[in-house]
Amino acid sequence: MIEVKQALEEMGRNFEEFKKSNAEEIKQSSKGYVDPLLKEMNERINSAISEVESAKEAAEQAQKMAKARHEVENNLEKSRSVMTKEQIAIRNATLKYWAGGNDNLSTDEKNILIEHSKSMNSFTGTDGGYAVMPELDRAIVQLVRETSPIRQYAEVMSIGTDRLVEPYEGDDFASGWVGELEDRTDTDNGKLKEIAWDIHEQYAMPQVSQKLLDDAYFDIENYVINKLAGKFARAENTAFVTGDGIKKPRGFLTYTDGTSGFEQIEQIPSGGASTVTANGLIDLVESMKAPFLSGAVFMLKRSTVKDIRKLIDGNGNYLWGMGLNGGTSPDLLGYPIVRADDMPAVQAGALAIVFANFREAYRIVDRFGTRLLRDPYTKKGFVKLYTTKRVGGGVRNFDAIKIQDIAAS
Repeated sequence: MIEVKQALEEMGRNFEEFKKSNAEEIKQSSKGYVDPLLKEMNERINSAISEVESAKEAAEQAQKMAKARHEVENNLEKSRSVMTKEQIAIRNATLKYWAGGNDNLSTDEKNILIEHSKSMNSFTGTDGGYAVMPELDRAIVQLVRETSPIRQYAEVMSIGTDRLVEPYEGDDFASGWVGELEDRTDTDNGKLKEIAWDIHEQYAMPQVSQKLLDDAYFDIENYVINKLAGKFARAENTAFVTGDGIKKPRGFLTYTDGTSGFEQIEQIPSGGASTVTANGLIDLVESMKAPFLSGAVFMLKRSTVKDIRKLIDGNGNYLWGMGLNGGTSPDLLGYPIVRADDMPAVQAGALAIVFANFREAYRIVDRFGTRLLRDPYTKKGFVKLYTTKRVGGGVRNFDAIKIQDIAAS
């Protein structure tokens, strides 16, 4: 926490210096000429702020991951301490399978894993691997969340089927007032539609040497959890942003521009050719309906912050600021900034910035039943742990998310 505090103080000092030099650049620009050395100095200070900000985020992320791993280990220990005989048998058979494959299992142990896989609705037979224990499922999802900017803000559900369907009413359904004994008339429910989240299979193949698997001191459970969490998180993050919905979740950047409230997300022009502008960002915030502003955040690529840090409104106030959301992190127009590397960079035609209340706007649907297949054949001396997990995602409320479209001209 000391490192984070020091980073905030350094950012504050650098930003005050940047504002002075940037004001001079704006003044010179209004006269038609900017001193190249001044421009270079401003860029250097801006980059220094970004570097400190990145270091701060890295320190915060390391703290969060250490805490999450500690919680996962504690939860696993608690789960093991209250296991039934059946659960202990499943765990022991699973670890034996991971270490040595089916040849390492007795007939009874194979049957135990087959029955367990059936109960998890993911049975594929011995040639397709076996379902992992539920507590490992939960541990993987917990660590994935800590490395996924979207999971930390979106609504996350768990289901036991391959599809979730619910009616979509948007915000155009009506309500009414009535006396205690009066007849109730039907309210206008708008045009009721259905919205669906399909579950898609995701895979990862961490590998480990057979020699390490044979080591009695090797903690294969934690190895599998940490390896899979990292690989699944990276693939998920991309899909939640740009996935086309075919064999993967649908990303929020793939919906068409519009204001119909269903299968369309309003795109607000940036107001400048190939760049972000103060007016464009203000328009983006103003386009959001008031009920969704509480809890809304900006999501953008890390490099985009440097462009935004230069912007001022009509009153000379900087849009990027220090501490308006409680002093723990810089913000934009008073709203938190969430950096997502899968967001596009600022360029002509890019959908570079999203302003959303993700809890209302985007839903992630997990189906428990992670399956692991041991592959000792593809790479001699190593074992590939081919693992599949099932997840879906898509926008659930199209009024709670707005996108900034960087103007082409």
